[in-house]
Amino acid sequence: MKSFFKLFSFFLAVFFVLSSCDSSTIKTKKNDDNNSDSDEDIENINDSDDIGDTGNTGDSGDSGNTGNTGDSGDTGNSGNSGNTGDTVSETCGDNIVDTGEICDGNVINCVDIDSQLYSGGKSKCLDTCLGWDTATCDEIPHTCGNDITEGPEECDGNIIDCNELDSEKYESGKAKCLDDCSGYDTLTCVEYEPSTCGDEKVEGKEVCDGGLKNCVEIDDGKYSGGKAYCKNDCTGWDEITCDEKPVCSAPYRTVKCAGDDALDQMQTCSEGIWSNRGNCLEPGKYAILEKDAVKTDMTIDLEATPAGTDIALIVDTSGSMSDDISVLKNNISTVKTYDGGSDYSVNVSSASCGSGFRGGICFRENSLPLFVLMSDEAFATSGWIWSVGAETTVQNAVDSMNDINAKIAVIDSSGISKYLETNTNTLAAGTYSYDQAGDPFYYNIPTTGTEINLKIEDAVKRMYDETEMTAGLVFESPVSNTIQSTQFVLSHATVSADPAENIHSKDDLYFYGTLRETMLRYSISLRNTVSTPSQMTFLTLKIKLKWYSITLDTIDFTIVIP
Repeated sequence: MKSFFKLFSFFLAVFFVLSSCDSSTIKTKKNDDNNSDSDEDIENINDSDDIGDTGNTGDSGDSGNTGNTGDSGDTGNSGNSGNTGDTVSETCGDNIVDTGEICDGNVINCVDIDSQLYSGGKSKCLDTCLGWDTATCDEIPHTCGNDITEGPEECDGNIIDCNELDSEKYESGKAKCLDDCSGYDTLTCVEYEPSTCGDEKVEGKEVCDGGLKNCVEIDDGKYSGGKAYCKNDCTGWDEITCDEKPVCSAPYRTVKCAGDDALDQMQTCSEGIWSNRGNCLEPGKYAILEKDAVKTDMTIDLEATPAGTDIALIVDTSGSMSDDISVLKNNISTVKTYDGGSDYSVNVSSASCGSGFRGGICFRENSLPLFVLMSDEAFATSGWIWSVGAETTVQNAVDSMNDINAKIAVIDSSGISKYLETNTNTLAAGTYSYDQAGDPFYYNIPTTGTEINLKIEDAVKRMYDETEMTAGLVFESPVSNTIQSTQFVLSHATVSADPAENIHSKDDLYFYGTLRETMLRYSISLRNTVSTPSQMTFLTLKIKLKWYSITLDTIDFTIVIP
């Protein structure tokens, strides 16, 4: 019994000594990944001066510590107790970029990594999925010191205002590029001096410090009056008490004309006040052309109708025509100028005239010139004998008529002999004087000259109604314009005729075989690439519908340059 108590006391004493010497026990249990060194618990009991572990307790895998965690005598760790890198994601290698991964198995263009450093090449994802292998990238060549900022260089030999480097920190000064081109030497920069907002001294970055300022002095383009207090933080003025100028929603606008709401009125705005500019404009007959704006496409309609009809009567004065001349003298005043409501504005031309007329006879500028030749005798095809005694050929006469777009009708008073029929065909072919059936304007009357006045009247009506015209546009800039208006016309083209059957055909520029009172539609494109006047400018563009030298219709088109 005494032996038992002695043995128990011995074990108790040993246990007490062990417990008091070191109460720390390190137990490592093997995990499922076999990252520990053994399956058993290991107790390291060290009786040396240093109590730390002498063995390597770090995990052998990437997730464990690779350095020594034991103490070498000092209380700090002598080895690397941290990880050698960021923890690798468990999903790295599945070719899917998950949270915590920068890439995963993919390849990227090097310029997408850093366009300032790399000019080409491709880079693979690192095995850790935490970055790119840039060894395969082509770096942009760069040489610090050649005064050219290249590749990753921040600068190269240049000097910059310090305020551009850091406007919050530097008030003034200039900074020189560092010798290694990695940045700027800011030793020469002047920092803002310390300031105390509220001491009524404008210091450092303060815009103001107490006081009032006239709002117009703050921004004369925005404010018309008022005063502003300095803000409590001294960073600027409290402009809430300023009187703002009225704001224009646009520099110009179009409104209905006060006197006629079918017309438009241009207005410009200044300090919120709109003012009329120019005359009222007819919609469809003006265009607003801002400089370098997109082109403006429009359609215009013009009427193919001469202003009137001018007649030149050519009479054979030989004795055989005495009866005809007598009838003509007695009835010339009865030649009608209209029929069924159509006004032909007939004018029997005189021998002398002032300005504004065409040809050797007094034909008005924009009237249809008609020659009516009356005789009872054929004339030589090689020449005509005029009353002045000068001889000319038939072709000379045809050319003179074509110069002014004249047409000719022949009244043959030779009765059944029809002496002038051949002459008529020659003149009609040269001047294209045909009716809609393709026949010349030829009249055969008795030798007594009866009905000669009625034939003249019929010839005028038929030539006016059935003459076919070739119509095209001409653009003119009046001398009153301060800027040539024709320069704004980009192009124009034919569109349609109304009635459509009143023309034979058309191409891009001309309507052919056009009858009078036909409305012709054109498209026009306008654009301003050259002019920006100091104020809104109104220009007239005359758009004329021409049949060679005859103006059939005119539109005074307005170009507005805002």
